[in-house]
Amino acid sequence: MFRFPHLALPALAVAAGLTALPALASSTGDEAGMITVTGQIAYRQRIALPPGNVATVTIQDVARADAKAPVIAETTVTDRQVPIPFEVQVAPEALEHPSRLALRATIHDAQGALLWTTDTHIPVDPGQPEIDLGMIELVQVAARTTAAEASYQCGDRTVSGRFEGDALTLTLDGTEYALVNVRSASGAKYETADGKVMFWEKGEDALLELDGTGLQDCTRIADTASRLTGAEWRVEDLNGAGVIDNAQTTLTFDADGSVYGSGGCNRYNGGFELDGDTLKIGPVAATQMACAEAVSNQEWTFFQLLDAPLTVSFSETGALILTADDGRAITARQ
Repeated sequence: MFRFPHLALPALAVAAGLTALPALASSTGDEAGMITVTGQIAYRQRIALPPGNVATVTIQDVARADAKAPVIAETTVTDRQVPIPFEVQVAPEALEHPSRLALRATIHDAQGALLWTTDTHIPVDPGQPEIDLGMIELVQVAARTTAAEASYQCGDRTVSGRFEGDALTLTLDGTEYALVNVRSASGAKYETADGKVMFWEKGEDALLELDGTGLQDCTRIADTASRLTGAEWRVEDLNGAGVIDNAQTTLTFDADGSVYGSGGCNRYNGGFELDGDTLKIGPVAATQMACAEAVSNQEWTFFQLLDAPLTVSFSETGALILTADDGRAITARQ
């Protein structure tokens, strides 16, 4: 075993977020060699986007597996509802040879929190001048599964809820209340049959009304650790470029603070710290086996990501998404 010096982590966790980039595409599509990529982004759920939302579509060159994929074109659309049409233009001088292009799309709220994202590799053919990708489906970030439990801090009281289908069992001060989902313009709203108790969830926040006492602000108490630990996560995407099928890359987080797995060729182990949804991994030690060049490059990309503070989130389909502050990301599933 040996220790990778480049995997030492900084002492301070950095709050993750995507840095806004200026649009690199020209506003006209008739220039020689210009690649025009069009389509729409949407999702299946009937959930309205909050005011001030920002949809971002980027084109990245993912040809190199051993380096961060550069964004070569980008467009943003603000304050729209799905489906959101987009057009991104890639200037020929932005391309390297050979180029391997991929599209990524996200929707953030007005405060910059990631709400929706692509979770699969979406290739873009650089040899085609006009490309219509049609409808691109996004997945919700930090969404719960069909049946899940969550706790909320509502003032000085803690409220527990069990969500199952359209039903919510709310426990407050030892009393259980049966609520059902009702139509709302945004978020997920639940009420008792007599209308005396209302719980309106909007992302990590919620509103509670009990027996006409007025609305009370609630904040979800994160339980990231229990979702993260105890199972093997198999990496299915690195930086939007996919992964090599026969080079299985894995992560397993144990409740004792240890992390281990395979980088695709070499085995590794180390420690991790979780502070809310901020994850710090390292230092990490790994074996030193000879690997095929492509696998070695992918493994290097993976280990570089482990070296950065990561924000933990989960898609509605249960995928683990680890995002660095510069937008690099690992997507894995159990």
